[in-house]
Amino acid sequence: QPREHEWDARWWSPISNAEHLQMRESVGMVDLTAFNEFDFTGPGALGFLQYMCVNNVDVKVGGSVYTPLLTPGGGFRGDLTIMRLGEQHFRVITGAFDGGRDKYWFTRHMPTDGSVTFTDMSSSLCTIGVWGPNAEKTMAKATQNIDAEGKLVAYDVSQANFPYGSVREVLIDGVPCWMFRISYVGENGWEVYTKMEHGLRLWDSIAEAGKEFGIIPVGMGVYAVTGRIEKGYRLMGAELESEYNPVEAGLARPKVKSADFIGKAEYLKARDESPRQSCARSKSSTTRASRASSASRRVATSRSSPRMASASWMPRVASRASPPPAQHRRSASTCCSPTSRRNTPSRATSCASCT
Repeated sequence: QPREHEWDARWWSPISNAEHLQMRESVGMVDLTAFNEFDFTGPGALGFLQYMCVNNVDVKVGGSVYTPLLTPGGGFRGDLTIMRLGEQHFRVITGAFDGGRDKYWFTRHMPTDGSVTFTDMSSSLCTIGVWGPNAEKTMAKATQNIDAEGKLVAYDVSQANFPYGSVREVLIDGVPCWMFRISYVGENGWEVYTKMEHGLRLWDSIAEAGKEFGIIPVGMGVYAVTGRIEKGYRLMGAELESEYNPVEAGLARPKVKSADFIGKAEYLKARDESPRQSCARSKSSTTRASRASSASRRVATSRSSPRMASASWMPRVASRASPPPAQHRRSASTCCSPTSRRNTPSRATSCASCT
């Protein structure tokens, strides 16, 4: 069926519908090589990243943190994930279209005393996302490591041994990789990183391991749109902009770290004030989501519907080609749609205008 509104039709495809359903019901793999990766090393790396980021970067080695970056005025400058690969080694992971902006912001504030080394790893690494109910079974077949005796053994990828947010160095069909347990689509799984020259072999190895589960390649229409929206994740440049602060976006954490960071004063001020308006998924949206979920199961059987599984409750967002209604303008209020970048479900209260 044709979609009447431009914003509704922009990302629509029956192919995305099939990919979305297969990943929700079994497992899918996504080429994420367009990600940007920046390494920060040296004795000053931790202090520098603490100053740049809202959330606490001082996590254990093998851990990670999702964090906004703020402008001095407290609005979003970016949002990204940081893995801690060593005591003085941090890797920033940011989106395909965010790399240039984030690289400029970090290098602009780099200390000049040589205590921090910045390395752009984007052209030397490739990334594959593997998600879905059968992602763990798929990766269990392919993932190995070398034990204390020097023997190649299967690696335990269960939640107990490999919890959410953790990073592990492993071998996948002999290819050295970093596996990062995280998800932007709401399903269990990993981002898997390796050197660019090993990318094709890594892809083929994961595809072979997932063959019995019907693994398929999944595109950006699912990863960046239907998957993330269905799970309520935000996107920088869409729902997150410099006009909005973490409180308005529903991303304020219970506590604020003691370390100073860019935009902290304005962020603390925003926490003490009531947000002018926050917009999230409403009860009616949840009802629509439930209906969409039921519809998805029916489509999974017939594979005949030309509409996306989550389309019936896509947020009613004004087209960027036309001015938004007055109640959605920043000068009158703040309004953001029910989405999030990485694993941070919205907790804000819906406004009447968006329900």
